[in-house]
Amino acid sequence: MTLHFTIRLYGRYRDAARSETITLQLEEEKSIQDVLDAFVKLFPVFAKDARHMMVSKNGVLSAHDAPLQHSDQVAIAPPVVSGG
Repeated sequence: MTLHFTIRLYGRYRDAARSETITLQLEEEKSIQDVLDAFVKLFPVFAKDARHMMVSKNGVLSAHDAPLQHSDQVAIAPPVVSGG
């Protein structure tokens, strides 16, 4: 069964997509990592960010291995870099 997830994007991810949200398809309910993998397939330029992307599920920062259900709201932001 194919599920559609609307993903909210921030920072340079939103700039690249030219949209605040994108819709990704997954074959079944999986994990946030599966969403990130699908995102990187669409935007391979961000592959180097993949391990450090900041992700929230239902408004709470989440681990990449967190399970994902169809009703979850997911947001992806670039890694935060500190100069100090």
